[in-house]
Amino acid sequence: MTQFLRLAIWMLAPGLTCWAQAPPIEIPPTESHEQALAEAARLEGQGNLDEAIRRLAPWVAKFPDRAEGRHRLGIAYYQRQNYPGAIEHLSA
Repeated sequence: MTQFLRLAIWMLAPGLTCWAQAPPIEIPPTESHEQALAEAARLEGQGNLDEAIRRLAPWVAKFPDRAEGRHRLGIAYYQRQNYPGAIEHLSA
């Protein structure tokens, strides 16, 4: 893939993928960060990447310095082919 094509995909991908994603869910008051990670891993294993992203996004927003959540969210975005989202979370 040429560098120009990669740049074009990187610039266009957010607009193409953001509309298809559901908004993040609220963090359940009784759920811990570790429980959210385990649930996201289970959802990813089932191929339910959108729900895994929805589950992780509020945790990453609340705890941006927790590497485990950012990494898992970045991997889910990558598997969903949302490369700008993946880059944002995997390079932080």
